[in-house]
Amino acid sequence: MRLHLLTLKFSGKYSNLEALFQNNYYRLSLTQIRTFLVLGALIYVAFGILDALLMPQQKTTIWFIRFVVVCPLLLVVLLISLSDFFERYMQPILASILIIAGGGVICMIAIAPPPVSYYYYAGLMLVFMWGYIFIRLRFLWASFAGWVLVILYEVVVIWINPTPVDILINNNFFLISANALGMLASYFIEFYARHDFFLTQQLEIERENVNKVNQELEERVKKRTADYLIINQALEQEIASHIQAVEALRLSEDNFRRSINESSLGVRIVTKEDETVYANRAILDFYGYDSIEELEMIPLEKRYTKKSYAEFKIRNEKIKRGVDVPFEYTIDIIRKNGEVRNLQVFRKEILWNGEKQFQIISQDITGRKRAEEALQESESKFRTLFETANDAVFLMDQDIFIHCNFKALEMFRCGREQIVGQHPYLFSPEVQLDGRKSEEKAQEKIHAALRGQTQFFEWKHRHYDGTLFDAEVSLNAFSNMGKYYLQAIVRDITDRKLVERKLIDSEKRYRELSIVDDLTQLYNSRYFYHQLKREIDRLERREYPLTLLLLDLDDFKAFNDTYGHIEGDQVLFRLGQVIKRCLRKEDSAYRYGGEEFTIILPMTTSDEGVVTAERIREELKKENFSPMPNKQVYLTVSIGVAQYKKHEDVKAFVNRVDHLMYQGKKNGKNRTCSDS
Repeated sequence: MRLHLLTLKFSGKYSNLEALFQNNYYRLSLTQIRTFLVLGALIYVAFGILDALLMPQQKTTIWFIRFVVVCPLLLVVLLISLSDFFERYMQPILASILIIAGGGVICMIAIAPPPVSYYYYAGLMLVFMWGYIFIRLRFLWASFAGWVLVILYEVVVIWINPTPVDILINNNFFLISANALGMLASYFIEFYARHDFFLTQQLEIERENVNKVNQELEERVKKRTADYLIINQALEQEIASHIQAVEALRLSEDNFRRSINESSLGVRIVTKEDETVYANRAILDFYGYDSIEELEMIPLEKRYTKKSYAEFKIRNEKIKRGVDVPFEYTIDIIRKNGEVRNLQVFRKEILWNGEKQFQIISQDITGRKRAEEALQESESKFRTLFETANDAVFLMDQDIFIHCNFKALEMFRCGREQIVGQHPYLFSPEVQLDGRKSEEKAQEKIHAALRGQTQFFEWKHRHYDGTLFDAEVSLNAFSNMGKYYLQAIVRDITDRKLVERKLIDSEKRYRELSIVDDLTQLYNSRYFYHQLKREIDRLERREYPLTLLLLDLDDFKAFNDTYGHIEGDQVLFRLGQVIKRCLRKEDSAYRYGGEEFTIILPMTTSDEGVVTAERIREELKKENFSPMPNKQVYLTVSIGVAQYKKHEDVKAFVNRVDHLMYQGKKNGKNRTCSDS
């Protein structure tokens, strides 16, 4: 409900209610107005007794005001209220009669001798009460009439029939307070009258909607009852085949469990706390126990080496916080006999008996790991000899080459005379990849090595013919005959760099495949939550608007039932293309699930999001999804649009947009429903 603060009129989208309210207010007020016009006249007459007692000399004049002017006019207004004319001019007529009634009292004050004139202002307070509260005069008209009476009173008591200052101050205090309280009462009487009217209107609208829905439900029930009769017949025919299918499924599950139990790979189903729900025989063989119950009696810290148990706790803490952990890793376990075994583990979240658990597949790699350790030891023994034979080796006196091996000549494509006596940075481009000058950086590395700090770094070198290549450089200081020299070992890593770049490109492509939905070529729902959280974290720091759209194809199930899932998949793919065409570079779209899609719009308000939503909706209307020629089939979407509220929970934000989308479906589908 939206009301003008001063006039209390309905405003904004509710302005059309104003005329209805005034008509309703008139009908509800009419009986009360007539009643209090009569009661007001009676009370006005009754106070004539007070006139006779307090000022008998002026009684005739005052009674003329009371019985000839004011009371007849009250009765005239009562008669006017019986005509159609009264509805249109009710408020100005009532305001006028209020001024007349109060003006009569003010005239009496002007005529009355002191000290009677000092006290007749109380009658004016009764008129305020009668006008503000009982005759249904609305706030603006009542306030106007009240202040007119206050001004008339001030004119009379100051200039016409002067009142002592102390009494005047006292009377004004009570009179103006009574007028202010009357205005407040009139304001809230009209406010709550409008409030009740608004709620009644809303209730009536809801009642009509409920009746309409009930009627639709009754029709659906009749139709579905007929459908169920047909379906029931078909079900009776399918029961026998279903029983056979259940039996086949049971046999299949038995075979599957038997194959897992007899597998050489260890298979466990565990909770987040690493409590075992299921384990096959191989797991028990790895640990050396006869039963899962016996294994579970051993505390977790006793099943792992100290290092593996610490890594296990770190992984579990990350999982609880929702942080991604590697799905492949190795652990060291302690068997029942105390032997340490090495296992390679593949961890994956699955549904087990309807609950999210973790499937852990383990492979005993103890033999392979021991072989790798032996190989590493062997490689360590021969590393120096290998590097000397296959890498470029230089001897340097400060920053001058004094000797090099044959591999150095081969690597730099020159003779020894072109190397010996030269500075190393002469075989480098002027600037390295980090932007620093080669000479300056080389001097820094040389001086550090001479101070006993072994240097190992990558370097962009230059062949003698000027072509560049990537190298890995090791600088070590050694002493000979009391003098320090440098040994520089240079390895050409151009091929490795090429492989690394290819590997980075491959990892990038794999990462893109893992976050993209195969069918629609949009991002998938898991990546959606990842990106939404990133955007929210970013805007919490920078405070810019973020709007989320949630789209759902209308009647998509009916399309699938009619044309089949292959055509349905085509619809989803083409909708994805429509969405892409309608977005900016910084926007991102996701397949949320089924026929639902989400769109993240950074730096976008809710109103701007509605524009994007409408553009998508209009573009989709142009797409013909009929698989047959000479036939037109068009689909629509319902879209929810909401802007993120600061500190709002991510799931609550998504649910709010989801509810707006369903509100659009409830309102007739093919529409955008926004929170703005």
